[in-house]
Amino acid sequence: MHPSNDPAQAGNELEQLRQEVRELRSELAAMREAVLRSGADATAPSGGGSVSRRALFGLAGAGVAGAVLGASASPAAAADGDSLLLGQNNTSTSSTELGSSAAAGTLRVGNSGAGSAFVAFGNPDAAAVFAQNTSGTGMVANATTTGIGLQAGTADGIAVNASASGTGSAVHASSGGSSTTVQALSEDGVAVLGGASGAGTGVSATSLNGRGVIADGGLAALRILPRSAAGLPTGASQVGDIVVDSTGQLVVCVQIDPQPVWRYIAGPLTTGMSTYGIPLRLYDSRWPGEAGPIMSGQQRLISVADNRAVDDGTVQFANIVSAGALGVGYNVTVVNTVARGFLAVNPGGVNEVFGASVNWSGDTVTGNSGIARVDDQRRLNVICGGNGAQADFIVDLLAIYV
Repeated sequence: MHPSNDPAQAGNELEQLRQEVRELRSELAAMREAVLRSGADATAPSGGGSVSRRALFGLAGAGVAGAVLGASASPAAAADGDSLLLGQNNTSTSSTELGSSAAAGTLRVGNSGAGSAFVAFGNPDAAAVFAQNTSGTGMVANATTTGIGLQAGTADGIAVNASASGTGSAVHASSGGSSTTVQALSEDGVAVLGGASGAGTGVSATSLNGRGVIADGGLAALRILPRSAAGLPTGASQVGDIVVDSTGQLVVCVQIDPQPVWRYIAGPLTTGMSTYGIPLRLYDSRWPGEAGPIMSGQQRLISVADNRAVDDGTVQFANIVSAGALGVGYNVTVVNTVARGFLAVNPGGVNEVFGASVNWSGDTVTGNSGIARVDDQRRLNVICGGNGAQADFIVDLLAIYV
């Protein structure tokens, strides 16, 4: 092309030259890509100097042919030092490090289909994903609409292992609206395990206007593990702390100033009710060695301290009603009844009748439940009333009040 003295024509010629430069740059980029895909050496000859355009075209042609042949044989796998090939498997023996100062992130992965944007696999004893940041956030996972921001699974290991060495949070999760912030499921293991090696909090849950924790379980909604020591805690307690000591005493901290004050809720020596969950036999007037049927006008002082065998009254479990108990919940049953009558179950030492605990007519079997105080020897006083009435009677334990 010869230069023109016509300004208009010269402008057209300049635009043509620019277009040719753009086309050459595009062709050169395609050639370089073809050379890289084929594994050919695109560097300058060892003798020095630049590669001519004609030589580069020839080299690129060989690279394109090699790439086509290689693609028809098997997918290429990148090795150490190779470029990352999209759509193919890439393997290396060395680490790959990415770094940038971009505010949007160093590596962004997306998938517009139904698959996962990022999938990682690790060796059996290694982590599939290890994310760490000295001052910011190690990993951020977001999902729009109904997707899952982060999904982790394992066969026998730990699906998510998070730790914080300073004052930060190992895991921070938030959700808007009525969605679930963290959902953890386990078949036979532990769905969520939180721990703190120092004085931190293993698991903390907060709700501004709702409930911080909702728990449900087939065996129990919540289990508080006992401390290794008996008695009250001696550390820096807070109001609302709930503790079970090694003896089973359940206490709650209700005051910390000037010193912690603990309220006993339940336990072997605590005011409250306990139950064994099933009726336990305490007394039967038909047992060998007992006095037999009780008659109208009689009183009988019976012990409720021990659980006894149903058939013969031998002691099965001693002191099921512990010393110091205030009272018992009981069931009293009358059999072999004669005439119309009643029994009054009173605390030991109370000899007056203030009401009936069970009533009967002749030749019936009937029972009733009630609550009665016991004396300091864990005894009840049973009184029979009614004109010519008598009956054998049985007493079973339902609950203990201490």
